[in-house]
Amino acid sequence: MFTQCPLSLIDVIDAQDYRQLDFPFLQAAQELILQHDVQAIVLPEGRGLGRFLNLIHYDLDAPVEYVDQASIFGDQLIHLAAHLKAKPLFAQPTAAAVLASECLASCFDLLLLGQFAQKGLEPEFLQHHLESISYYFDCYENPKMPYRKWLAQLLDDPFSCMRSTVLFLFDFCHAVGQARDQLDRLNRATQFIGYPLSHHFNCANWILFAQQLEPGNAGEARVALESLLQSEAQLVTWFIQNH
Repeated sequence: MFTQCPLSLIDVIDAQDYRQLDFPFLQAAQELILQHDVQAIVLPEGRGLGRFLNLIHYDLDAPVEYVDQASIFGDQLIHLAAHLKAKPLFAQPTAAAVLASECLASCFDLLLLGQFAQKGLEPEFLQHHLESISYYFDCYENPKMPYRKWLAQLLDDPFSCMRSTVLFLFDFCHAVGQARDQLDRLNRATQFIGYPLSHHFNCANWILFAQQLEPGNAGEARVALESLLQSEAQLVTWFIQNH
């Protein structure tokens, strides 16, 4: 069984953690979600089913968030808000637009992780994501970028880490997703150095969805990402300004 209600009414488990950051990301996300009247589908006995359904729901014309056990984490709201905010930039229903939006929204996690760590905070969000990321680095570590080196870069400059990851994942996912056949896909994939975060972010799922769409203009989408990510101040202003 499930129920439906405005997402703005759902309890945010870790709201207090986000109030300690320098920028009001969660507050801005909540305001945007309220303005768009985003609905929540509440699964009282979901136990992960909500997360599964969110991973396969890409329809921003009918935004909805599947919620396990009537509560949600702040990063989920920020992720959804980033999609809603980016919709005017990537309005066309194309593979390039979907991948650009997904790379941007997902990599907001890295900016949040870095800001929590820089403040010496250890919320569940930080612990959960670093455990997942370190696991994939252990499995697929590139000698040129071991986990400790990546983590040092994240802690030193979260925004730069976010920016480089957004652009890398966009290039990688678009190239692989536009392959003509299996051999072409292999040739394209091997042009990129393996990156553990492609596993952490479930990029294969993005590619499978995007392959159903028209290719779109990858160059324009990348330019839009580069323009938005010129500086941390610009990105933050874009996200938290009056929606």
